[in-house]
Amino acid sequence: MNYLDLLFQPRRFFSDELIHSKNSAVLVASWLLGIACVAERIDFKLMEAQLQVAAIWRRTEIESVASSWAMYWAALLLGGAFAAVFGWLVGGWWFRKRLLWSNAVALTAERARRRYGYHALVYTFPCVAVTVVQTVLFESYLAAWKAEEDWSTVIALIPIVFLFASCWTGYIAATVSFRLSPPKAKLWFAVLPAMFYVFSMGLLTFLFAGCCR
Repeated sequence: MNYLDLLFQPRRFFSDELIHSKNSAVLVASWLLGIACVAERIDFKLMEAQLQVAAIWRRTEIESVASSWAMYWAALLLGGAFAAVFGWLVGGWWFRKRLLWSNAVALTAERARRRYGYHALVYTFPCVAVTVVQTVLFESYLAAWKAEEDWSTVIALIPIVFLFASCWTGYIAATVSFRLSPPKAKLWFAVLPAMFYVFSMGLLTFLFAGCCR
């Protein structure tokens, strides 16, 4: 599995049927997806704590996990194994629904899930890689979360770039792997997801701005 091909030559990557038959690669992709899901969940809980909308005991619980790299990585690795199943089933189902709405033919749930797992790697791999870098640079994830240095902010924002890149990769995965309507696929796999991410990030920025006043 060549991540650089996935990132820079997605048409070549998704045209290679051999890679889609490798169960070990699919398992790695699914596990990284699960780890990214758990990391996002922890980030969301930390946001709730900062906005003071969570119960005090929940704030204490999530901050205790984020205060130790051992506990944080244990949550990611163990929780990621369980979340991988959820991501594989639900994420794969949603990927398949968008294919159906794009008039895809010769469509099976297994083929859709495998393409979903690989296209999600565009985002999940950098997400995990950034966490590894933060582990080296900070004493805990909570310290990385609260860091105010410009360079730490840039590191934390790197996955967002790849999140938007994954929208285009999802469109390529759909059009290369299935016979469908390209305009509809572009809408469901590239345009609408990107709009959703922009809206979500704008909402979070608004909430944080209001909290910090």
